[in-house]
Amino acid sequence: MSTDHGRPHRVELLHTARIRIKRCGEEARRLGIIREYAATILSILENFTVVPLTWGDPIQKYKGAKLLLYRRVFEQILTEYAVHEKEHIVYIKECKPVLGHPLEHFT
Repeated sequence: MSTDHGRPHRVELLHTARIRIKRCGEEARRLGIIREYAATILSILENFTVVPLTWGDPIQKYKGAKLLLYRRVFEQILTEYAVHEKEHIVYIKECKPVLGHPLEHFT
């Protein structure tokens, strides 16, 4: 898999996304779906690393911060993330189960 600009992006989880992923992981373990949940999260993170500019749909530009905000639903997980193209950094703003995912009402 090739990257958007030849080198991988660094991924940074904002506090709320980090906490939600952790709590959902704990609940997924309790429900017996931790393998599926973990595989989905790992796939999402890999796409953020290698193809963030083409993986999601751009929804808002922050000119002053030089960031472009994207959104994507993958395997019933909604992600919102911002990409700083020049610095090759992805900031994960949101990562939550939606659309009937077994963890949707937990978040």
